[in-house]
Amino acid sequence: MHIGRHRGMFLVLSALLVWAGISFPKVKENAGEKFKSGAFSSSFGTLHYKVAGEKSCPVFLMIHGSPGSWKAMRVFLEDSELTSRFRVVAIDRPGYGKSFLAQDEKNSLKSQLRLIGAFTDSLQNGKPFYLLGHSYGGALAVGLLAEKNYMSGAVLVAPTLSPEIQKKRFYNYFAAALKPVMPKEIKKSNEEMWVLSDELKKIEPQLRQINVPVRLIHGKKDWLVPYRTVQYCEERIPGECLQVITVPKGGHFILWEQHQLVAEEMMSLAEEEQKKL
Repeated sequence: MHIGRHRGMFLVLSALLVWAGISFPKVKENAGEKFKSGAFSSSFGTLHYKVAGEKSCPVFLMIHGSPGSWKAMRVFLEDSELTSRFRVVAIDRPGYGKSFLAQDEKNSLKSQLRLIGAFTDSLQNGKPFYLLGHSYGGALAVGLLAEKNYMSGAVLVAPTLSPEIQKKRFYNYFAAALKPVMPKEIKKSNEEMWVLSDELKKIEPQLRQINVPVRLIHGKKDWLVPYRTVQYCEERIPGECLQVITVPKGGHFILWEQHQLVAEEMMSLAEEEQKKL
């Protein structure tokens, strides 16, 4: 029994450590980086972001998961082929990095969408506007597709979209019990995950409203956002808009482990849309 308790504790701690790395990979600061920093402020709060590429190019906004920061998207900011074609913009979501909501704003999908949506309005340049959303960022990307009629398409990587699949798990309860000693990023992430299922129910109708191309990239070995999320999306996103890319041995980390695949889908999406113009 004593061994069983220790084994259970080990599994819980292991899950928390993996969870902590879901969208916040270890990266080195690079003093010679070729991208720029910026901050956008509105009555909804302030967004910190990094940007690479010319202002005259189509925009590709990158939205990280939970926890995370713009650093999750560094590999795309450093991709010279991408930045020669797009203005690549990677944000810190509110509550992470240097971004925050206004004091009277409660942290939720809705409040984050208000701030990020105001930011995307400011980025419009008359060219196509695309989104990439990973994990929790995928839910935000869907909200933007539904609310902003200037969006041209999106790449969703292992998105958290199903209310049933994203119900609280054992490690959420464990993290809540240890909240006073948890790192800031884990506390913020657990707060998001605690209410995520209920919030996803509210945006479910928006999936049926999508009228632009969506590339859904998902790994069959993803245990954090299980592959059955694909079926949930196929039943709701109009079939003429959705294209599924399955990674048979991929897990939740395919954003970085197979970033070239993701980059290729980004460029392919834009090329197909360009042909329609």
